Amino acid sequence: MRKPPAIIHIGGGYFQVASIRWAQEAGLYTVVTDRNPSAPGAAYADHFVPIAGDDTEALLHLAADICKHYSLVDIWCHADFCLMPRARLIETLGLPGIPSGAVADALNKDRAKLIWQERGIATPLSQITASENEAQSAVHDIGLPVIMKPIGASGSMGISRVEQDAEIITAYRKARSFGGSVLIEAFLAGREFGVNGIFCEDKFHACGISERQTKSCLITEIVVPAPLPQHLEHAIYGLLEDASRSLGITQGCVKGDCILVGERPLIIEMAPRLHGNPTMSHTLPLATGMNPIRAWFGTLSDEEDPLRHLAVGQWRYAGYRPLFCEGGVVQTIEGLDQAKAIPGITSIELLIQPGHMVSCHGDNRDIIGYIFAVADDPGALREIFDNAQAQMRTLI
Repeated sequence: MRKPPAIIHIGGGYFQVASIRWAQEAGLYTVVTDRNPSAPGAAYADHFVPIAGDDTEALLHLAADICKHYSLVDIWCHADFCLMPRARLIETLGLPGIPSGAVADALNKDRAKLIWQERGIATPLSQITASENEAQSAVHDIGLPVIMKPIGASGSMGISRVEQDAEIITAYRKARSFGGSVLIEAFLAGREFGVNGIFCEDKFHACGISERQTKSCLITEIVVPAPLPQHLEHAIYGLLEDASRSLGITQGCVKGDCILVGERPLIIEMAPRLHGNPTMSHTLPLATGMNPIRAWFGTLSDEEDPLRHLAVGQWRYAGYRPLFCEGGVVQTIEGLDQAKAIPGITSIELLIQPGHMVSCHGDNRDIIGYIFAVADDPGALREIFDNAQAQMRTLI
Protein backbone atom coordinates (compact mmCIF):
# COMPACT_ATOMS: atom_id res chain seq x y z
CA MET A 1 0.00 0.00 0.00
CA ARG A 2 1.36 3.40 -0.98
CA LYS A 3 2.15 5.70 1.93
CA PRO A 4 0.37 9.08 1.94
CA PRO A 5 2.58 12.06 0.99
CA ALA A 6 4.01 14.34 3.67
CA ILE A 7 6.05 17.52 3.81
CA ILE A 8 8.22 19.18 6.44
CA HIS A 9 7.24 22.84 6.52
CA ILE A 10 10.09 24.83 8.10
CA GLY A 11 8.62 27.89 9.75
CA GLY A 12 5.39 28.36 11.66
CA GLY A 13 5.19 32.13 11.99
CA TYR A 14 2.12 34.20 11.24
CA PHE A 15 2.97 34.64 7.57
CA GLN A 16 3.53 30.90 7.15
CA VAL A 17 -0.03 29.95 8.20
CA ALA A 18 -1.33 30.37 4.64
CA SER A 19 1.29 28.04 3.14
CA ILE A 20 0.63 25.45 5.87
CA ARG A 21 -3.03 25.45 4.87
CA TRP A 22 -2.19 25.24 1.15
CA ALA A 23 0.03 22.22 1.76
CA GLN A 24 -2.85 20.49 3.52
CA GLU A 25 -5.26 21.54 0.77
CA ALA A 26 -2.95 19.83 -1.73
CA GLY A 27 -3.28 16.59 0.23
CA LEU A 28 0.08 16.70 2.04
CA TYR A 29 0.42 15.62 5.67
CA THR A 30 2.08 18.77 6.98
CA VAL A 31 4.69 18.61 9.72
CA VAL A 32 5.58 22.13 10.83
CA THR A 33 8.80 23.04 12.60
CA ASP A 34 9.79 26.28 14.30
CA ARG A 35 12.31 27.22 16.96
CA ASN A 36 9.45 28.98 18.77
CA PRO A 37 7.31 26.37 20.57
CA SER A 38 4.43 28.85 20.60
CA ALA A 39 4.59 29.65 16.87
CA PRO A 40 1.14 30.54 15.46
CA GLY A 41 1.43 27.88 12.76
CA ALA A 42 1.56 25.11 15.37
CA ALA A 43 -2.21 25.30 15.77
CA TYR A 44 -2.73 24.61 12.04
CA ALA A 45 -0.16 21.83 11.54
CA ASP A 46 -1.01 18.16 11.27
CA HIS A 47 1.97 17.72 13.56
CA PHE A 48 4.25 20.35 15.12
CA VAL A 49 7.81 19.91 16.37
CA PRO A 50 9.83 22.75 17.98
CA ILE A 51 13.01 22.47 15.88
CA ALA A 52 15.14 25.28 14.48
CA GLY A 53 15.19 25.43 10.70
CA ASP A 54 18.99 25.15 10.56
CA ASP A 55 19.25 22.16 12.93
CA THR A 56 20.11 19.58 10.28
CA GLU A 57 20.57 16.65 12.67
CA ALA A 58 17.22 17.20 14.39
CA LEU A 59 15.47 17.59 11.05
CA LEU A 60 17.04 14.37 9.80
CA HIS A 61 15.75 12.45 12.84
CA LEU A 62 12.31 13.99 12.28
CA ALA A 63 12.36 12.98 8.62
CA ALA A 64 13.23 9.39 9.59
CA ASP A 65 10.24 9.27 11.94
CA ILE A 66 7.91 10.68 9.29
CA CYS A 67 9.08 8.13 6.72
CA LYS A 68 7.86 5.28 8.95
CA HIS A 69 4.27 6.13 8.08
CA TYR A 70 4.41 8.64 5.21
CA SER A 71 6.21 9.27 1.96
CA LEU A 72 8.22 12.45 2.55
CA VAL A 73 8.15 14.46 -0.69
CA ASP A 74 9.86 17.74 0.23
CA ILE A 75 11.14 20.09 2.91
CA TRP A 76 9.59 23.52 2.40
CA CYS A 77 11.75 26.59 3.16
CA HIS A 78 10.77 30.24 3.25
CA ALA A 79 14.20 31.76 4.01
CA ASP A 80 17.86 31.38 3.03
CA PHE A 81 19.07 30.11 6.41
CA CYS A 82 17.30 26.76 6.01
CA LEU A 83 18.16 26.10 2.34
CA MET A 84 21.43 24.25 2.96
CA PRO A 85 19.95 22.00 5.68
CA ARG A 86 17.10 21.29 3.27
CA ALA A 87 19.53 20.39 0.48
CA ARG A 88 21.52 18.06 2.74
CA LEU A 89 18.35 16.33 3.94
CA ILE A 90 17.09 15.86 0.39
CA GLU A 91 20.40 14.27 -0.66
CA THR A 92 20.57 12.06 2.44
CA LEU A 93 17.00 10.85 1.95
CA GLY A 94 17.40 10.37 -1.79
CA LEU A 95 14.59 12.78 -2.65
CA PRO A 96 14.49 14.63 -5.98
CA GLY A 97 15.76 18.16 -5.63
CA ILE A 98 18.54 20.63 -6.25
CA PRO A 99 22.08 19.34 -5.56
CA SER A 100 23.61 20.84 -2.42
CA GLY A 101 26.54 22.16 -4.46
CA ALA A 102 24.19 24.20 -6.64
CA VAL A 103 22.40 25.55 -3.56
CA ALA A 104 25.77 26.53 -2.05
CA ASP A 105 26.75 28.34 -5.25
CA ALA A 106 23.49 30.29 -5.27
CA LEU A 107 23.85 31.34 -1.63
CA ASN A 108 27.51 32.30 -2.08
CA LYS A 109 26.99 35.68 -3.73
CA ASP A 110 30.58 35.89 -4.95
CA ARG A 111 30.60 32.40 -6.47
CA ALA A 112 27.27 32.99 -8.19
CA LYS A 113 28.48 36.25 -9.70
CA LEU A 114 31.66 34.65 -11.03
CA ILE A 115 29.60 31.98 -12.78
CA TRP A 116 27.22 34.57 -14.21
CA GLN A 117 30.07 36.69 -15.50
CA GLU A 118 31.68 33.65 -17.13
CA ARG A 119 28.37 32.81 -18.83
CA GLY A 120 27.72 36.38 -19.97
CA ILE A 121 24.71 36.86 -17.69
CA ALA A 122 24.20 40.53 -16.81
CA THR A 123 25.09 41.32 -13.19
CA PRO A 124 26.62 44.40 -11.54
CA LEU A 125 30.41 44.59 -11.28
CA SER A 126 31.64 43.35 -7.89
CA GLN A 127 34.61 42.14 -5.85
CA ILE A 128 34.96 39.98 -2.76
CA THR A 129 37.04 41.40 0.10
CA ALA A 130 38.44 40.05 3.36
CA SER A 131 40.18 43.09 4.85
CA GLU A 132 39.76 46.84 5.16
CA ASN A 133 42.62 47.44 2.74
CA GLU A 134 41.02 45.12 0.18
CA ALA A 135 37.71 46.94 0.64
CA GLN A 136 39.29 50.31 -0.06
CA SER A 137 41.05 48.93 -3.12
CA ALA A 138 37.86 47.32 -4.43
CA VAL A 139 35.86 50.53 -4.04
CA HIS A 140 38.49 52.45 -5.99
CA ASP A 141 38.50 49.77 -8.73
CA ILE A 142 34.70 49.69 -9.05
CA GLY A 143 34.07 53.37 -8.43
CA LEU A 144 31.67 55.11 -6.07
CA PRO A 145 28.88 54.67 -5.19
CA VAL A 146 28.92 51.02 -4.15
CA ILE A 147 26.86 48.60 -2.10
CA MET A 148 28.60 46.60 0.64
CA LYS A 149 27.00 43.41 1.91
CA PRO A 150 28.05 40.33 3.89
CA ILE A 151 28.37 37.21 1.76
CA GLY A 152 26.16 34.99 3.90
CA ALA A 153 23.47 37.33 5.25
CA SER A 154 19.98 38.12 3.99
CA GLY A 155 17.05 40.35 4.95
CA SER A 156 19.05 43.56 4.34
CA MET A 157 21.34 42.67 7.27
CA GLY A 158 24.74 44.33 7.16
CA ILE A 159 24.11 46.18 3.89
CA SER A 160 25.26 49.77 3.31
CA ARG A 161 25.37 52.16 0.39
CA VAL A 162 28.74 53.93 0.27
CA GLU A 163 28.98 57.28 -1.49
CA GLN A 164 32.21 58.73 -0.04
CA ASP A 165 35.66 57.36 0.76
CA ALA A 166 35.18 58.31 4.41
CA GLU A 167 32.31 55.80 4.68
CA ILE A 168 34.24 52.76 3.41
CA ILE A 169 35.70 51.45 6.68
CA THR A 170 32.48 51.92 8.69
CA ALA A 171 30.42 50.12 6.03
CA TYR A 172 32.99 47.33 5.76
CA ARG A 173 33.02 46.74 9.52
CA LYS A 174 29.22 46.69 9.60
CA ALA A 175 29.12 44.00 6.91
CA ARG A 176 32.01 42.03 8.41
CA SER A 177 30.23 41.90 11.79
CA PHE A 178 27.95 39.26 10.25
CA GLY A 179 30.96 37.01 9.62
CA GLY A 180 32.80 35.92 6.51
CA SER A 181 33.86 38.01 3.56
CA VAL A 182 32.26 41.18 2.25
CA LEU A 183 30.92 41.68 -1.26
CA ILE A 184 31.40 45.13 -2.76
CA GLU A 185 29.13 45.76 -5.71
CA ALA A 186 28.65 48.69 -8.08
CA PHE A 187 25.56 50.69 -7.18
CA LEU A 188 23.30 51.10 -10.19
CA ALA A 189 20.44 53.57 -10.31
CA GLY A 190 17.31 51.93 -11.68
CA ARG A 191 14.04 50.19 -10.87
CA GLU A 192 14.29 47.26 -8.46
CA PHE A 193 12.32 44.04 -8.84
CA GLY A 194 11.77 40.69 -7.18
CA VAL A 195 11.08 37.89 -9.68
CA ASN A 196 9.85 34.35 -9.01
CA GLY A 197 9.66 31.12 -10.97
CA ILE A 198 9.14 27.38 -10.74
CA PHE A 199 11.03 24.72 -12.66
CA CYS A 200 8.83 21.70 -13.30
CA GLU A 201 10.17 18.85 -15.46
CA ASP A 202 12.97 21.16 -16.66
CA LYS A 203 10.52 23.82 -17.87
CA PHE A 204 10.53 27.30 -16.34
CA HIS A 205 7.18 28.78 -15.30
CA ALA A 206 6.79 32.49 -14.51
CA CYS A 207 5.45 33.16 -10.99
CA GLY A 208 5.14 36.90 -10.60
CA ILE A 209 7.29 40.04 -10.53
CA SER A 210 7.10 42.65 -7.76
CA GLU A 211 8.53 46.16 -7.82
CA ARG A 212 10.16 47.48 -4.68
CA GLN A 213 10.98 50.90 -3.34
CA THR A 214 14.01 51.18 -1.07
CA LYS A 215 15.59 53.72 1.24
CA SER A 216 19.00 53.24 2.86
CA CYS A 217 19.02 49.65 1.53
CA LEU A 218 15.71 48.85 3.28
CA ILE A 219 12.58 47.83 1.38
CA THR A 220 9.93 50.48 2.04
CA GLU A 221 7.21 49.30 -0.38
CA ILE A 222 6.27 46.33 -2.56
CA VAL A 223 3.83 46.51 -5.50
CA VAL A 224 2.54 43.44 -7.36
CA PRO A 225 2.41 42.96 -10.28
CA ALA A 226 5.27 45.19 -11.34
CA PRO A 227 3.99 47.71 -13.91
CA LEU A 228 6.11 46.66 -16.89
CA PRO A 229 5.65 46.39 -20.65
CA GLN A 230 5.51 42.78 -21.82
CA HIS A 231 8.95 42.75 -23.45
CA LEU A 232 10.67 43.84 -20.23
CA GLU A 233 8.64 41.37 -18.19
CA HIS A 234 9.82 38.58 -20.51
CA ALA A 235 13.42 39.83 -20.27
CA ILE A 236 13.37 39.75 -16.46
CA TYR A 237 11.87 36.25 -16.36
CA GLY A 238 14.44 35.11 -18.92
CA LEU A 239 17.25 36.56 -16.81
CA LEU A 240 16.13 34.58 -13.75
CA GLU A 241 15.83 31.39 -15.78
CA ASP A 242 19.30 31.83 -17.31
CA ALA A 243 20.87 32.71 -13.95
CA SER A 244 19.30 29.64 -12.33
CA ARG A 245 20.28 27.24 -15.09
CA SER A 246 23.86 28.53 -15.06
CA LEU A 247 24.10 27.40 -11.42
CA GLY A 248 22.66 23.97 -12.19
CA ILE A 249 19.23 24.77 -10.74
CA THR A 250 16.51 23.29 -12.95
CA GLN A 251 14.04 21.94 -10.39
CA GLY A 252 11.76 23.62 -7.88
CA CYS A 253 11.21 27.21 -6.83
CA VAL A 254 13.56 30.11 -7.58
CA LYS A 255 13.61 33.81 -6.85
CA GLY A 256 15.84 36.64 -7.93
CA ASP A 257 16.53 40.27 -7.11
CA CYS A 258 17.02 42.34 -10.26
CA ILE A 259 17.58 45.94 -11.25
CA LEU A 260 16.43 47.50 -14.50
CA VAL A 261 18.80 50.15 -15.87
CA GLY A 262 17.08 51.72 -18.83
CA GLU A 263 15.78 48.63 -20.61
CA ARG A 264 18.59 46.33 -19.48
CA PRO A 265 17.84 44.00 -16.54
CA LEU A 266 20.74 42.81 -14.36
CA ILE A 267 20.53 40.12 -11.68
CA ILE A 268 21.89 40.98 -8.25
CA GLU A 269 21.28 37.66 -6.49
CA MET A 270 19.06 34.58 -6.56
CA ALA A 271 18.10 31.69 -4.29
CA PRO A 272 16.31 28.35 -4.76
CA ARG A 273 13.10 29.44 -3.05
CA LEU A 274 10.29 31.92 -3.59
CA HIS A 275 10.29 35.45 -2.19
CA GLY A 276 9.08 36.05 1.36
CA ASN A 277 5.61 35.18 2.52
CA PRO A 278 4.28 38.75 2.80
CA THR A 279 4.68 38.89 -0.98
CA MET A 280 3.84 35.33 -2.00
CA SER A 281 1.05 34.49 0.45
CA HIS A 282 -0.57 37.87 1.14
CA THR A 283 0.04 40.04 -1.92
CA LEU A 284 0.44 38.13 -5.20
CA PRO A 285 -2.78 36.05 -4.85
CA LEU A 286 -4.66 39.22 -3.88
CA ALA A 287 -3.48 41.02 -7.01
CA THR A 288 -3.73 38.38 -9.73
CA GLY A 289 -5.10 35.20 -8.19
CA MET A 290 -1.76 33.52 -9.00
CA ASN A 291 -0.55 31.19 -6.22
CA PRO A 292 2.92 29.67 -6.87
CA ILE A 293 3.17 28.12 -3.41
CA ARG A 294 -0.06 26.20 -3.95
CA ALA A 295 1.10 25.19 -7.43
CA TRP A 296 4.34 23.73 -6.09
CA PHE A 297 2.54 21.78 -3.38
CA GLY A 298 0.22 20.40 -6.06
CA THR A 299 3.17 19.09 -8.06
CA LEU A 300 4.46 17.31 -4.96
CA SER A 301 1.15 15.56 -4.31
CA ASP A 302 0.70 14.55 -7.98
CA GLU A 303 -2.39 16.70 -8.15
CA GLU A 304 -4.07 16.90 -11.54
CA ASP A 305 -2.95 20.05 -13.38
CA PRO A 306 -1.27 21.77 -10.40
CA LEU A 307 0.04 24.57 -12.61
CA ARG A 308 -3.51 25.87 -12.97
CA HIS A 309 -2.71 27.81 -9.80
CA LEU A 310 -0.29 29.94 -11.86
CA ALA A 311 -3.08 31.23 -14.08
CA VAL A 312 -3.94 34.93 -13.79
CA GLY A 313 -7.59 35.14 -12.78
CA GLN A 314 -7.83 38.89 -12.16
CA TRP A 315 -5.74 42.00 -12.64
CA ARG A 316 -5.34 44.67 -10.01
CA TYR A 317 -2.46 46.00 -7.95
CA ALA A 318 -1.70 44.88 -4.42
CA GLY A 319 1.20 45.53 -2.12
CA TYR A 320 2.50 46.25 1.32
CA ARG A 321 4.54 48.73 3.26
CA PRO A 322 6.66 47.58 6.19
CA LEU A 323 6.28 49.60 9.39
CA PHE A 324 9.52 50.51 11.14
CA CYS A 325 10.13 51.77 14.66
CA GLU A 326 13.01 53.89 15.96
CA GLY A 327 13.51 51.69 19.01
CA GLY A 328 12.44 51.59 22.61
CA VAL A 329 9.50 50.20 24.55
CA VAL A 330 6.27 50.45 22.56
CA GLN A 331 3.51 52.11 24.61
CA THR A 332 0.73 52.07 22.03
CA ILE A 333 0.00 52.50 18.32
CA GLU A 334 -2.54 55.25 17.73
CA GLY A 335 -4.87 55.52 14.74
CA LEU A 336 -4.91 51.80 13.92
CA ASP A 337 -8.70 51.54 13.59
CA GLN A 338 -8.86 54.67 11.43
CA ALA A 339 -6.14 53.32 9.14
CA LYS A 340 -7.89 49.96 8.78
CA ALA A 341 -11.11 51.75 7.77
CA ILE A 342 -9.52 53.42 4.72
CA PRO A 343 -10.97 51.97 1.47
CA GLY A 344 -8.44 49.67 -0.17
CA ILE A 345 -6.74 48.57 3.05
CA THR A 346 -7.02 44.79 3.28
CA SER A 347 -5.20 44.34 6.59
CA ILE A 348 -2.68 45.84 8.95
CA GLU A 349 -0.62 43.17 10.67
CA LEU A 350 1.42 44.12 13.74
CA LEU A 351 4.33 42.00 14.92
CA ILE A 352 4.56 43.71 18.31
CA GLN A 353 2.28 44.57 21.22
CA PRO A 354 2.32 47.40 23.79
CA GLY A 355 5.18 46.77 26.21
CA HIS A 356 7.33 45.17 23.51
CA MET A 357 10.97 46.28 23.43
CA VAL A 358 12.10 47.22 19.92
CA SER A 359 15.81 47.37 19.09
CA CYS A 360 17.26 49.18 16.10
CA HIS A 361 19.46 47.11 13.79
CA GLY A 362 19.09 49.06 10.53
CA ASP A 363 17.66 46.07 8.65
CA ASN A 364 14.49 43.97 8.34
CA ARG A 365 14.66 43.00 12.01
CA ASP A 366 13.32 46.51 12.75
CA ILE A 367 9.98 45.81 11.03
CA ILE A 368 7.11 46.00 13.54
CA GLY A 369 4.27 45.35 11.10
CA TYR A 370 2.88 45.62 7.57
CA ILE A 371 0.14 47.55 5.82
CA PHE A 372 -1.52 45.57 3.02
CA ALA A 373 -3.71 47.20 0.38
CA VAL A 374 -5.22 46.76 -3.08
CA ALA A 375 -6.14 49.27 -5.81
CA ASP A 376 -6.77 49.58 -9.54
CA ASP A 377 -3.42 51.24 -10.29
CA PRO A 378 -0.04 51.75 -8.56
CA GLY A 379 -0.63 55.46 -7.97
CA ALA A 380 -3.89 54.83 -6.14
CA LEU A 381 -2.20 52.08 -4.13
CA ARG A 382 0.53 54.43 -2.92
CA GLU A 383 -2.06 57.04 -1.98
CA ILE A 384 -3.83 54.44 0.17
CA PHE A 385 -0.55 53.60 1.89
CA ASP A 386 0.19 57.29 2.50
CA ASN A 387 -3.25 57.88 3.99
CA ALA A 388 -2.98 54.87 6.27
CA GLN A 389 0.48 55.82 7.53
CA ALA A 390 -0.69 59.38 8.15
CA GLN A 391 -3.31 58.00 10.55
CA MET A 392 -0.88 55.85 12.54
CA ARG A 393 1.58 56.87 15.22
CA THR A 394 3.77 54.59 17.34
CA LEU A 395 4.34 55.97 20.83
CA ILE A 396 7.62 54.92 22.46
